Amino acid sequence: MVASGTAGTQEILNLNPQLGRLFPPGNLDALVEILTTMTKYPEKVHAAKIAARECYNLHLSHESQAQLYGEW
Repeated sequence: MVASGTAGTQEILNLNPQLGRLFPPGNLDALVEILTTMTKYPEKVHAAKIAARECYNLHLSHESQAQLYGEW
């Protein structure tokens, strides 16, 4: 995940820092730097994809949210 560092995206990244990188809102130079780095290290992008799927399954899926709120 590459996203601007707003409250919602920061909260998701706090679940697992391997998910990706944040850049300050409006800072295009920081975004370009992150994207450039990602193209140099595809193995890190792959690891982030795996981390994102695991994070979704553990914390964000319908099933995990239902269990969290006692509805499942």
